Formats: sequence, C-alpha cells, structure tokens
Amino acid sequence: MSNLLKRFRIGASRLPLVVLFLAAGPALANDLHGTGDDVLSQFFNRLKTITDDGRLFDIAATSEHLGISLHEEPTALQPGLELCTGKEGAVGARKIKIVSDQRSWYRNLPTGVPNMPVPGFIVNLPSGVGDATLKYDIRRVAPCGNRPAFLGDEANLEFSGLPSFTCITYRDVRKYLPEAKPANATDGVSVYTYHGSASDETGTYASFTFRLGADCAVSANIVQSQNLGNRFLRARAQYQNCVVKAEQEACVNRNPASGYVTLLDQLRAHSIAVCGALADFYEQEPAQGSMPDVILDRGNGSGTLCGRKYW
Repeated sequence: MSNLLKRFRIGASRLPLVVLFLAAGPALANDLHGTGDDVLSQFFNRLKTITDDGRLFDIAATSEHLGISLHEEPTALQPGLELCTGKEGAVGARKIKIVSDQRSWYRNLPTGVPNMPVPGFIVNLPSGVGDATLKYDIRRVAPCGNRPAFLGDEANLEFSGLPSFTCITYRDVRKYLPEAKPANATDGVSVYTYHGSASDETGTYASFTFRLGADCAVSANIVQSQNLGNRFLRARAQYQNCVVKAEQEACVNRNPASGYVTLLDQLRAHSIAVCGALADFYEQEPAQGSMPDVILDRGNGSGTLCGRKYW
C-alpha cells in the first residue's frame, strides 16, 4: 500500500462521523433510518410538528420542519389571477408549486411496500401505488373586481405513494397519533384525521387515507386553510343563521300550491336577497370574536321544504 493511501486512511479515520457520512454519496444527513418502527416514529413526529405549528403557508418553516431544502418553482404565469369565476363572488386562484432542492428522505425505502395493489370497490377502480413522492403547493385566492373573494387560501403537503416509503396501518395511526379520529369518506375509503393548530385566520389538519382491501395507508396529507380558521367558522355560523331566518320568512309568505323546485328557487332567491354571500359575512367578521350563542338548524331534510315532505 502506498504511503499516500496509508496517510489518507489514517486521516479519514479521524474525521468526524458526519463528514464521512456526507462524503459517502447521495444519502442525506437527515435521512430517516433504523428499523420500521424508527422510521414510523420519525415520520409521525415530523407530520405532527408541522400540523401543530400551523405554518404551512411559510415555505421556510416547512422546509425546516421537514429537514428538506425547498423553493418555489418558477412559473411562466404572471403573478396574479389564473381564474375569475364562481357564483358566491368572483374570485381568482393562483397555485404556487414548491419543490425540493435535494434528494429527499421521503422516497422508496426497504421499509415500504413497492407497487402495492389497491383493490377496487364499487365506484373506486382497482389501482396501484406509485413511488413515494412529496407534493407541496399553495393556493392563493384574490377578488376579481370590487367584489369580496369567496374564501379558499389553502396550503397542501401530500405524501403521495406512502406505502413505497413505509407501510402505515390503522394500528400505527392509533399508536403514534392517538388523537386522530376515523371517518368514512366514499365507497371503500376511510380517513383518519388529526386536527392541529387553529387560529382566527386558519386551521390545520393531517389525514391518512385508507382503501378497503389494502393494509397500508395509500397517502398522507397536511392541509392548512382559511376555511378552517375560527373567523371563517364564525362567519359561516352567522351566515347560516341569516339564511335560516330568511327561509322561514319565505315559508310564511309562500304559495301553498308551489311545487318543490319552484319553492326551492324562491327560498334561495329570498335568502340571497336578504343575506348576500358567505364571503360578505367573512369580510364583515372581526379578526377576533366568539361564536354565536345559537346556531340555527335549517330543519329541511331530504325532500322537505317549509315543513312539508315532498317525497
């Protein structure tokens, strides 16, 4: 062995471990590693931290929590509105895509189940789960013209192809995130949801989606939205109370001979004339406040209007 090679080996043995690790190749110092349980624990810790922190609109904060360098992807679209439409009040939406600067720890791992088949059930067709891919975008809403915008600012961080990264079962969710609550979504789909940070302006939640016949969750999402903020919830309650009262007024003055569709149109027209749009209530709602003491129930079940059962 040459003297030069000997000196290199001796010198390398004295280097800090992290330096040798970074010099070894494409693996990252913040890789999730260890046994399957270790990977699960680290993944759930990061997901819960981001959800509890409630700063998904902040790319730098999300990058720090993930341990992944992120940046906004350049777009040919000029900043501004991509779409101006909507019955509730004209709005424009601009979606910002955020991508990683480096090889992410969220990728196919030996702890995963690559190409996991997902059985079909009723309307949901059979499918397969692809590679583990991190998807992160922010949707901004702005008014078109002078009308208030219907709400919808939303940030979404999706862990797509989750089984290829690691298999997360119902039992894992209950173990590592016991506050998460189960709910049925559509045919053959169930979702576990964990609610984290909530403020007057936004609310944040994390969810795991399961498909019938598949042992592992097919994806995980973290969402932060204006529509989950306390200000929006108060505005929606005030709007609902206004609509209920307006419909009650319209019911008193209705034509008893009116058919279901005609009466429904009359109720809607009167509530719009009296209450306006939900966006108007949001604009008028103070940044801080309390929920109404009473939230009225419309009381109209399927096929029922003004207390009359049409079918």
